[in-house]
Amino acid sequence: MARLKSVILLLVIFSLAGLALIIEPVNTAPVDFPSGDRDQYGQAEDSGEGDEIAIARITVALPGEEPAEEPEDEEGDKEEEEKAAAAKPSSPAGVLYSVYPLPASTIYTYEQMVKDLKSLQAAYPDLISLGSIGSSVEGRPLWSLTMGKGKKKVLLTGATHAREWLTTPLLVRTAETYAREYYRNGSVDGYPVRPVLDQYTLVFVPMQNPDGVILSQRGLAAVDPSRHEELLAMKPLRTDDFTRWKANIRGVDLNRQHSAGPNGWTMVRDLNPDNPRKPWYENYPGPAPESEPESRALANLIRQSSFELVLTYHSSGEYLFWYYFQDEYNVANYQRDLKIAQAISAYSGYGIHPREALHNRVRNFGAHLTAWAVHNLKIPCITVEIGRYTASYLKMADLPGIWQKTRALPLVAIRNLPSYRTSFNITLAKEPAAGGKVQGGGTFPYGTTITIIATPNPGYVFDCWKEGNKVVSKAAELQLTVTGDRSLTACFVETLELVLTASPEQGGELQGGGIYPRGSEVTVKAIPREGYRFKEWQENGATVSTEAEYTFILKASRSLIAIFEELPPPEEPGNGGNGGGDGGSGGES
Repeated sequence: MARLKSVILLLVIFSLAGLALIIEPVNTAPVDFPSGDRDQYGQAEDSGEGDEIAIARITVALPGEEPAEEPEDEEGDKEEEEKAAAAKPSSPAGVLYSVYPLPASTIYTYEQMVKDLKSLQAAYPDLISLGSIGSSVEGRPLWSLTMGKGKKKVLLTGATHAREWLTTPLLVRTAETYAREYYRNGSVDGYPVRPVLDQYTLVFVPMQNPDGVILSQRGLAAVDPSRHEELLAMKPLRTDDFTRWKANIRGVDLNRQHSAGPNGWTMVRDLNPDNPRKPWYENYPGPAPESEPESRALANLIRQSSFELVLTYHSSGEYLFWYYFQDEYNVANYQRDLKIAQAISAYSGYGIHPREALHNRVRNFGAHLTAWAVHNLKIPCITVEIGRYTASYLKMADLPGIWQKTRALPLVAIRNLPSYRTSFNITLAKEPAAGGKVQGGGTFPYGTTITIIATPNPGYVFDCWKEGNKVVSKAAELQLTVTGDRSLTACFVETLELVLTASPEQGGELQGGGIYPRGSEVTVKAIPREGYRFKEWQENGATVSTEAEYTFILKASRSLIAIFEELPPPEEPGNGGNGGGDGGSGGES
């Protein structure tokens, strides 16, 4: 702690002297804090004694000078990279740097988001994948992060409006937290993560409007000079302050680019005198629905993906917008969506936008994403306004307080979907039906460990458990943890008898006879005894092989006879000659 105070004092002294300090962390390796060593915002708690601070490189530059760059030690860097790669654990890395340590005064940029998404995918490759749903006007990929194991899908979007970029680090932090807790089998505010991610796949689009975000954060310096006049004409004051910019880079409000029913977009364009009739920094609905690549990409994703729920994050009002006349065409949908909104409200403290207010201001909402998804696609879609209305925009300093209200919000919403389940069916079958018996199936709560058993009938043997076309186990007794519905089949194989007989019986020894599953590859072997030789294998009087070692596929029970021949006795010495006698020629001399 003393060293930390010294560093702070040094910073103050140099600042008063008008010198610029560049502080670069030398050791930026992720730190995995032990359980209980984080405060409620995810930061490491101060132990108050013996604290170690990260080693940093401090460069001092005089006013007006650029700090000198140190030559890169390429060999050293390469060696360090190789060591780091060798030391990288095969299991998920756990806590990354992500958005946790970013100072309150910083902005969360598109580049930082891309870096964080790639880090998350590298840390959790079995759970997280990255992609792009399309490109922005200026060609930037609209990144998506997909996580989870389930077939059902939920979409979370952020930064539809440029100045509402704080929704991006909020979603990235949400993704990281859920990935970490999934592998820890942990929970967030008491809501377990695994039951959700085993049933659902979450698709995050953290920044729908990257061009607008960059303009809002950096001003005209981020744009080609040829466009400066065009952009300045889209805002009230001709200054380089674009922090209030909501639209995309062409001055189109991406949350007024949809049409609930055939007239939703038209009402927003024609009936609301507050909406501009030309490209503007906010509220201009564009020349037509989905005229912009960013809104078109998101709409296509939703149309093609059969999402169970869409949560679209905005940043003004601490309200939930969920209603668009569901009760007029489907009471069940109305009750479904209201239940989700009420659950989110109870958890977060965010208010529910009153239905009556929408009836009075329908011309304002017919082009919103929520209205379009609810009305046209009949799926629950909730706009989550994460912060109070401010004169400028939310900053990183606002994130800790918002995080407290929202970190489990998607889990709460999903647990209130009609499709969310707490128990699952384990269905067992057998093939063929006469092959044997199975036991252990039924309906069980999530996380239950069960044992299923396959017992063959006489004339059969157990082969394997299959799920679809995939072999799950070769063990007849299998232990499972219930995480979803499963249908498993016990595969039995009919047994066949292979009878081997020697002819003559004393002619030799036989190997390979016995009971086999149908379809087995079998090798039989005939070993002649002394005085015999093997001739052939016969079946039903016909020769099937002349090889003493005979291999075949057993498709039916068989009776094979090994034919041996007796060898002729060896000739005795001296009995060969020229025809016998004592060797004499006869007669006396």
